[in-house]
Amino acid sequence: MEDAKQAVDADVDAGGLQQRRVVRVDLDPPLGEQAGDRRVGEHHPKRFLPGFPVGRSGYRGLVAVTRAIELRTEVPGPRSREITERKERVVADPLGLYLPIVIADGRGAIVTDVDGNSFVDFTGGVGCLAVGHAHPRVVAAVQDQAARFLHTDFTIVPYEIYVEYAERLTALAPFSGPAKAAFFNAGTEAVENAVKFARGYTRRPAVICFEGGFHGRTLLSLTLTSKTHPYKAGLGPFAPEVYRVPFPDEYHGITGRDALEALERAL
Repeated sequence: MEDAKQAVDADVDAGGLQQRRVVRVDLDPPLGEQAGDRRVGEHHPKRFLPGFPVGRSGYRGLVAVTRAIELRTEVPGPRSREITERKERVVADPLGLYLPIVIADGRGAIVTDVDGNSFVDFTGGVGCLAVGHAHPRVVAAVQDQAARFLHTDFTIVPYEIYVEYAERLTALAPFSGPAKAAFFNAGTEAVENAVKFARGYTRRPAVICFEGGFHGRTLLSLTLTSKTHPYKAGLGPFAPEVYRVPFPDEYHGITGRDALEALERAL
């Protein structure tokens, strides 16, 4: 907010959310120089996103000022119930819903469902939305790329941004020496390929994982995943040469020494 002492209007309509003045947004700043990381009031010449006024606050200012939670109907509302009933008829049963609300719009950490109820989103796309919903720089980047091309398969028709992204990530990698990167569609695919890379390099077949961990739902990653219900029950046989060791958790009586000794035994 431009004035931190100004109270938020409790009667702001969630359907007509008010925007406040915001910091100028650089569509392509140097790595680690995003506008939201700067101190409020610090001046940096920037380009602008169309439709967003200039001001002195960070990305938080782009998120509409309203109460985080506003309920206009019962939860779930009638539209959400209607859509989830349709889902039951056409979507595979394993894709169960954690919450029976259907999103219509998201801004930052706030989501609004199809019935006009707004909630705080504590999941962030299960960790995928580190900067929240509809961050203006992300939206601008997606729009720019969509106007060029969306998919080619890098191994068929390569493109420079894949190489650039690998360069930037390997430069930040927390280890010394040469490094290379590969990108995948989902966490479970990344886990499976990490194991393939390790086996190919070491020529060792076995994999050690922590008890209680979740690694994905494809065959090898599902083998690594510890929780049987609802993920694994009735879906075996699973991949061989997977060994579990306890994760250090002092709160539940597993010390770091316990975990290290278990790892030594497994090796």
